[in-house]
Amino acid sequence: MPTFTDHVDIDVDVFEFLSECDGYDIDKVISYLVKHKHIPNPPTENASGPEQLFEQALAKIHGKWNVLTAEEEQAIYNIAKRF
Repeated sequence: MPTFTDHVDIDVDVFEFLSECDGYDIDKVISYLVKHKHIPNPPTENASGPEQLFEQALAKIHGKWNVLTAEEEQAIYNIAKRF
């Protein structure tokens, strides 16, 4: 991640900042933008309406494994086994 050593307000150009980021940092920026709804999830960009709804539903449960019931978790594992 780019670092800045001055402890004063710094005007940083977005493109200059991003050009200093590595792939991991860029992935974190994209995740932040998707999470805060600044951009859509990349797979749904050109998807049909039903596919967008499906992807949005998946996005809502992504990362929420710890709040699923045992039955819900098992249902997801069973679906995943098919693929």
